[in-house]
Amino acid sequence: MTFGIRDYIIAIFPAILQCVIGVTIIRRRYYRYIPLFTAYTTFEVILTTISIVVMAEKVQYSTYFYFYYAFEICSIALGFSVIYETFTSVLEPYDALNRVSKRLLLGVALFLVAIGIVLMRFGTGTSIDHVSTVIYVSIRTLRLIQAGVLLVLFAIVRSLGLTWRSYIFGIALGYGLYAIIDLIFTLQRTYYGNPIWSLSSLLRTLAYNLMVVIWTCYFWQPREVAQPARVIPYNDIAKWNEKLEELLRKKAA
Repeated sequence: MTFGIRDYIIAIFPAILQCVIGVTIIRRRYYRYIPLFTAYTTFEVILTTISIVVMAEKVQYSTYFYFYYAFEICSIALGFSVIYETFTSVLEPYDALNRVSKRLLLGVALFLVAIGIVLMRFGTGTSIDHVSTVIYVSIRTLRLIQAGVLLVLFAIVRSLGLTWRSYIFGIALGYGLYAIIDLIFTLQRTYYGNPIWSLSSLLRTLAYNLMVVIWTCYFWQPREVAQPARVIPYNDIAKWNEKLEELLRKKAA
């Protein structure tokens, strides 16, 4: 399998930016608040480095895709972890809502694991077909959750006491935009078929680069802007949290 200069540039560019993000996280000690995002960023840099080596070695097509699937599984797991961390971070002041959201996200993750096991065990075709199907279903679900988290945050960001320039919102913004673009290109490929696979793949990669650029811009802001003091308002969300807290206490009793 051969790769051109364009492929190397597209692979290296986000890795450089993620290195910058990682350095910023370490210098400002944000890893204390977003350890899972820190792990995800580190993993993506390592993955890009290994990918470049694999590309340079011009490995066989089958070998490349086994490598791709193995690391894609890890990336999906870390992607869910980042969504989990982001959503629980913004809901941290609201204990009852936080606990329920954690259970919902963990439930989705366990459901996907169960679906993956079923597809691997009873799916038709070769083993690589099974893995491909599991990866596809997992990625589509992850993208839907990412897009959903972005839409929710857009709707209630002020009510949560966050600002548009907070790096937590920036993480969700980058992830959500990438998820929406990826879903659009997936639908186009489903409709038009393999003829647009190459173009779709390139545009999705550029969308990933856009996500990393957004993250870099948010983390490069002055610390007091990227991590502003959070004022927790008493509003409908706080009232919902109180009601939910009452229901959880009654259920526990």
